[in-house]
Formats: sequence, C-alpha cells, structure tokens
Amino acid sequence: MTDVFAVFEGGGIKGIAHVGALARFQEETNLQFRGYAGTSAGAIVAALAAVGYRARNPSSRPFSITPQDLNMIMEQLDFAKLLGDGPVPFNKLRANIESFRSAIPRLVEAGKELQKLANAGKFKRWRSTRALLQKYQPELEMIQGLPDLLQRFSVKKGLYETGALVTWLEGYLNRSGDRLTFQSLLDTNKIILKIVATDLRDPKPRVFGPIHSRNTEVALAIQASISIPLCFCPYPEGSNLLVDGGLRSNYPLWIFDTERQESGVELPIIGFRLQQDVEVHNYSKLEDYIWGLVNAALEGPSWLQRKGMKNVVEVRVPIPANVRATSFDLGNMEKGYLFLSGYSAATAALLNADNRAILGLT
Repeated sequence: MTDVFAVFEGGGIKGIAHVGALARFQEETNLQFRGYAGTSAGAIVAALAAVGYRARNPSSRPFSITPQDLNMIMEQLDFAKLLGDGPVPFNKLRANIESFRSAIPRLVEAGKELQKLANAGKFKRWRSTRALLQKYQPELEMIQGLPDLLQRFSVKKGLYETGALVTWLEGYLNRSGDRLTFQSLLDTNKIILKIVATDLRDPKPRVFGPIHSRNTEVALAIQASISIPLCFCPYPEGSNLLVDGGLRSNYPLWIFDTERQESGVELPIIGFRLQQDVEVHNYSKLEDYIWGLVNAALEGPSWLQRKGMKNVVEVRVPIPANVRATSFDLGNMEKGYLFLSGYSAATAALLNADNRAILGLT
C-alpha cells in the first residue's frame, strides 16, 4: 500500500473532469490517499473526496450510481439555479454578454448621429432625436441596466452571491449534522484537507487546513476559494476580502511539502491538471486579449511550482478550447464528456511505467 497526496487544479466548471480522473485512481486498491488539496473547483472535488465520496467508473450502469457518488453530486451542481440572484439570471448571462457585444457598433453609430444633431436647430433636433430613439430602441434598452450593474459592483464587488451554492454544498459535507471543520475531518477520517484562497492583503496564498485554521468550516473555505473576482462576490473575513485561490496558486503542488518531509521519504503526489486546448488568437478582440492575460497569469506560476519537484505523477486532462472556467451553462452531455476525458487521461497516466514506479504499482 502506497500513501499518496492528491492536488486538484482550479478551473471553474472544468473541474468536473477531475471527478473522472479521480475515479480511475480510486480503482487502484494499492493506493492510500493521505490528503487532498485544491483551488477553486479543485477545492470542491478535494473536499468531497476527503469526506468519503467516491467517483464511479464511467462504464457503470446508470442504476448502479447512487446519489452518494461524486459523479451524481457534480452532475447536480446547477449554477443557473444556485446563482440566480444576480442582476441577470445566471443561465442568461452569456446570452446577455453576446447581445451587448453585438450592440456596441450600433451604439457607436447612435453616438455619432447624436453628435451631428448637436448643432441642428431646436425643431429639427427634436424631430430627429425622436426618430433616433426609435431607430436604436433595442440597443438603448439594453444599456438601461448599466447604472444598477455598476452600483452592484461598487457595493458587493461581484455579480453573484455564493451563499446558496455553499448551503447546497454543506448538505453533502456536513453528513453527521454538525458543521465539518478541517480538524473534525482529520479526527474522523484521518484525512488532511487543504484549500487555497487569495487574501488581497497578503502576497502569499491563503491556505486553509488543520494547522492554521483547524476550526474553520470547510464549506466557508470553499466559498472563499471559488469566488472568481467580479463574477462572484468576495468572501468577507472581518474587514478583509478573500477571493479565488487561482490568483495566488491555481495548482498548489507545494502544499504538502511539510507532510512529505516529515514522512522521511518524499511521498508521491498526484497532480490533477486541466490542459486547455490552445485556441489560435490574433488578439484583435478585447475578449481574446483579456483571456490571454488570465491564462498567462494562471499558467505561469503553475509551471514554476511544478519545476524541480520529485515523485510527482501528473494527470493532464485535455479540455476543449470552447469550455472556459465560467461556462456554467454546460448540459449533462458536455459534463459527461469532461468526466470521460478525465478518466481517459488518468488511465493513460497509470499506463506510464515511470508513474507506476513512483506509485509503487510495478
């Protein structure tokens, strides 16, 4: 039996692929997971695995998968229902963004026509303005909600609150009826759980775990870790704000360094990564440029954190280029594809001779 640690990279809705990868590793009876850790969506998977939920082989027949399986839990994770309290229903957010983006050229045209009317006579200006308002009515109605949107950002600093999502998650984590803390999880399951968030006042990653935050409720740590800036409201901690852990460490392979050193041998660590297919961009669109900046910020530190580490088995799960961290409107078919992608990637990793030697499976 080989003791191992598991670390799950953050990635929003793409984290469903982690469940498929974990399912394959849980089939290896010679592996004993001593600890789980993760960032953002990876924190959700890590916590549920630490509590004891198992992922099922994708070839399992539907009737053999129970509501207690990690597969079913993640499939029921419906962000459209759990985050429907924002200024725009969550399942309509993408459509609204696309509509607004397509309306920008027309709004620019309207601005130019209004500028021409500035020097016109009063009567002509009145008649032309009425015609202009009728001509651009759909686009003008679209921006009427902007002041309220900006006010929400100013007050709550995010579009959607995560309270309902955390309440849903607590139903699975607090199985004994008592709130699950990092210490109570360690006492009960003998499993170390660590979750990464970002403290805006501290340049270092904020790590929740049984050492520094033993009495913190696991669900609240997850709430901080998944709070994607601007999309979700930040998690308040006194006068401070905590946001998505991916800003500091999206792939925290280093997080079990102390435990690995204390063991006397560098115990294997399994890193579950989400490898996004590369889209070819010329960055002429602002959206592509912004996503390029986000990916560079997240991927660069991840590569540095991996460099030089020993006894690491990496599972690189390919993710389609059109599935982004905030693609929360995925249907069950797309979620199933991500699960299968994770299972296949883990199978490939376990066929590698070097990986099997690290895990003591030869």
